[in-house]
Amino acid sequence: MASIVILSFFQFEVYRLIAKGKIDMFLIAGVQPKTKTLDKEAGICSGCGLKTAHTQRIDHYFSLFFIPLLRVKKGLPMLTCDRCSQALNVIPDHRCRHCNEAMDPAFKFCPFCGEPAK
Repeated sequence: MASIVILSFFQFEVYRLIAKGKIDMFLIAGVQPKTKTLDKEAGICSGCGLKTAHTQRIDHYFSLFFIPLLRVKKGLPMLTCDRCSQALNVIPDHRCRHCNEAMDPAFKFCPFCGEPAK
């Protein structure tokens, strides 16, 4: 309840400043997540055993007035069950060419074998 009171007070102060002419424009901007389904065909969930698992990715977008405009961060693909609503496993996007272990594409060296990534 305290957050609603603070938000109401903030809105009141903004409206008061706009009415006095001290603020010309008020923008609402931020970063929000957006889930994207990567495959159309459902796979079998290892948790519940039903064919309700899809490969999904959570991307983060810069938004202006709650409208997503630019993708800021591309998420890693994961297998998510529609029935269980849980991520079952992360599908590796990048592998080391020396030891074949899954690793973050931003790494310059493999954390498992220490060899250069590229």
